[in-house]
Amino acid sequence: MTRTYAITVRGKSGAEYSFNFKGQPEHLEGWLQEGFEINELLNSIPVWAQQMGLTRPWCAVQDAWNWIRLW
Repeated sequence: MTRTYAITVRGKSGAEYSFNFKGQPEHLEGWLQEGFEINELLNSIPVWAQQMGLTRPWCAVQDAWNWIRLW
């Protein structure tokens, strides 16, 4: 099952950029050994939901949805 990851890239000027991608968990160890900075994204929250104070309910619904998708 693919998961959502974020890879962080540092430019020559020191600026950092982060890109989301879907990847296979079995490849993660190889990427980390190559020196990539990769984090698994568990939840993503739109700005409007955060501004309305809906961060916790939004994450709870996402977690429930991901748990249900296991079957």
